[in-house]
Parts: sequence; structure tokens; C-alpha cells
Amino acid sequence: MWNAMLYVVMVWWLIFRAMTWFIPWNVFPFIPDVDMIMAGENRGGLYIGFQQFARKITAGLSAMAWGWYLGANGFVEEAFKAGGKKADVEPETKKIVEQLTGIKYEKCWTQTAE
Repeated sequence: MWNAMLYVVMVWWLIFRAMTWFIPWNVFPFIPDVDMIMAGENRGGLYIGFQQFARKITAGLSAMAWGWYLGANGFVEEAFKAGGKKADVEPETKKIVEQLTGIKYEKCWTQTAE
């Protein structure tokens, strides 16, 4: 039952996500053409520049917002590069990693040398 509900929700999510990408990205290319008809000037570069700026700034702000959210809710990055070892991790962390990944903690981060 849960799998069926998950598939239904996933399909609806993908449809609406695709529409939020499909509609704007298929309308944007025509804006400079309509502007050229109305204003008599070719300002396509201005539109593309603003479009790219808006896309990059919103992606950056989104990443910052997620970082702030995670930090405010107690997320702490465990960095092996800082000299930490897999064996030194708390049991609760092991349990959470195993729940998230579905594999034993010892098999995670195989590229990390102990």
C-alpha cells in the first residue's frame, strides 16, 4: 500500500516539477522576439544576462538557506579530513547512517583510509 502511494505521489511530483521547468524555459526564448517586435531593438543579450543572473543568484541563495537551516537544526559535518576516524564515531551516529543508507556503517566511506 505504501509503495503504491509513494509511486502516485512521485508521479505527481515529477509532473508538476517538469511543468515548472518546461513552461518557463519554453517561454523565455520568445521574450526577446516579442520585445524586438514591440520596441524595434534587439535586446536579447540583456534578457539572457538577466535570466542567467537570476538563475545563479537564486541557486546561491537556496544553497545558503539550506546551510542555515541545517546549521540551526544541529547538523554537524563529520570531516575525516580533519583527522577524525570512522571508529571514533558515536553509536547514535552509526545507527543514523545505517538507517539512512541501509548498509553497515563500516562499509560506508570505503575510500577513507583508516
